[in-house]
Amino acid sequence: MKMAMEYLKTENRPATTPVTRIKEGQVHHVFGSIVAPVGGSLPVRKSVSPASKPAAVPTNGKPTLTAAAPKPAAVASAPKPAAVLKPTMGSAPAAGLDADLAAKDAAKFNPDDENKVAEWVGAVTGMKKGGADFMEWLKDGTVLAKLGNDITGGKAAIKANVSSMPFKQMENIANFIAACRKHIGMRENELFTTADLYDGKSRVNVVNGLIACSRAASKGGFSGPQITGVGGASGRPASQKLW
Repeated sequence: MKMAMEYLKTENRPATTPVTRIKEGQVHHVFGSIVAPVGGSLPVRKSVSPASKPAAVPTNGKPTLTAAAPKPAAVASAPKPAAVLKPTMGSAPAAGLDADLAAKDAAKFNPDDENKVAEWVGAVTGMKKGGADFMEWLKDGTVLAKLGNDITGGKAAIKANVSSMPFKQMENIANFIAACRKHIGMRENELFTTADLYDGKSRVNVVNGLIACSRAASKGGFSGPQITGVGGASGRPASQKLW
């Protein structure tokens, strides 16, 4: 009895009045829910941790496999934007207005006029074109700077920029055009533009502008070589621009 009371204290269970009953020929003392044989020892409870509990076995006798939790789906990164290809000079045919202007330029181009202009520029400056393309030969503006000084008797005083930098080359072209306007009295409709030459906008405008330059220089007192026997592309006056 003493042993039973000590067990109830450790288990924090309330003791009740012992009740004696006979079951299968043995006398038991019942204290609450604890039943112990008289003179015997109380059963010792063993704590079972949740981790050590055996897996539930279904009625068919086969153990149930617990499916592992699915891994989270990988988050797809945002796709990189497609590279934008920059257009390059000459990479695609001209379109729209540019195509129309290019077609007009090609239709009005007179190779004989170009050759005569190249001969005149070379004769005045002493700088020959040789086998170079006409537009490439004049593009950096150094030949035009020398031409402007020669046809104005040095009044233009153009200092040529010998440089591969685009803005320096365009400055040479612009200085020549300004000299033609100021010193030999060329009108705006007779002059070609920097873009006509440097950007290759119009070969015809460059050729016809230099033909007009030769005529204006002669009228202004230049006694050197002149361009003769030209009337402009397709019989059109050389001083008339395409647009």
